[in-house]
Amino acid sequence: CRTFAILLATAFAFYAISTGIDSTVSSSVAWKDIPEESAKLFSVIFMLLAISAQLLAMLEQLTARNKYRKHS
Repeated sequence: CRTFAILLATAFAFYAISTGIDSTVSSSVAWKDIPEESAKLFSVIFMLLAISAQLLAMLEQLTARNKYRKHS
């Protein structure tokens, strides 16, 4: 599923941003947590969207097969 791949790549990109911020910005910087945790949250959201898109694609294929079997 192409949508799954795009959403998963987006999730990975946000995860990489989160890890990059965490490893490069010093812990003493007060504003560090806001972009890091936001990127982590976006990563989880896009992962959920990717899994949901794949599930919907699989269900669509399953229902199409069942409709085909009933009509034949």
